[in-house]
Amino acid sequence: SDRPWAIDRLGEKRIKEGAYMWQDLLKSGIPIVNGTDVPVEPLNPIASLYASVSRKTLKGTPEGGYEPEQKMTREQALRSYTLDAAYGAFEEDIKGSITVGRRGYQRIDNGWKTGRFHYLQPKFNESTGR
Repeated sequence: SDRPWAIDRLGEKRIKEGAYMWQDLLKSGIPIVNGTDVPVEPLNPIASLYASVSRKTLKGTPEGGYEPEQKMTREQALRSYTLDAAYGAFEEDIKGSITVGRRGYQRIDNGWKTGRFHYLQPKFNESTGR
């Protein structure tokens, strides 16, 4: 959501050669660590996943998206908000995937390939105290 005003603050050269260069970074082996950046972004991660994949604002602009060659696939976007976000927080051993023994904050239903997501709020687990 910050992309429309970022060009005025960063300049076109920095936008094109450094900021928001998701595919270039991924191809070089650098993980993208994404998050919802509350209160700047909505808490629900669906809006941020949409922006990562479409490179558009929530209003659907611009047509084709900003720097469309840098769009993430759905799988890359999901990884950036789960496994790679946990890695970026040095917490890859306790969260980032829905695995026995790890914290599960998000549930992506079988409609992932259709783009239908469901978000669950974290719940307190009395047996673990988390």
